[in-house]
Amino acid sequence: MAPVLLALSGTPCTGKTTLSVELSKALGFDLIHLGEFISEKGLSDGFDEGRDTRLVDVNKLSLAVEEEASGRDVLVEGLMSHMLPVTHAIVLRASPLVLRGRMAARGYSREKIMENLEAEYLGIILCEALENCGNVLELDSAKKVNFRKVASWLKSGGVKVRNVDWSKEFIKVLEG
Repeated sequence: MAPVLLALSGTPCTGKTTLSVELSKALGFDLIHLGEFISEKGLSDGFDEGRDTRLVDVNKLSLAVEEEASGRDVLVEGLMSHMLPVTHAIVLRASPLVLRGRMAARGYSREKIMENLEAEYLGIILCEALENCGNVLELDSAKKVNFRKVASWLKSGGVKVRNVDWSKEFIKVLEG
């Protein structure tokens, strides 16, 4: 079987980093944390003060990740991982009500919180992952992840799975 390059993506505060450690161990995959990788390899092209985020050339990042992962099964964790030339992508989702609290606890500005909650509600990362990769699994991070189910999904070649809807919670966020 060809090596798997598995993205684990989602909006900020969905639990990507925590799950990536457990999932990579359960699957026997090597793990790349994109934030650390970008810093270590000097792949940032600057900083967008207005959006409070690093600027990264996805093409340069893709080449560096492909070189690093060459011939191995690798889980790539991070917000941009679904934009890379991956064989499979898992998109973590979380209730906007939960995300709002987590982002506030991290000290995110109101503007950054609303931008990220809007992205979660609209499923922006999921849509991007579906456009980029034929094998996408969507998981609600509030539920315990069944690692056997993920392994089975990978073995079957992966299929597009979509089953999370935050519309009711997002309305509560807007009202509150």
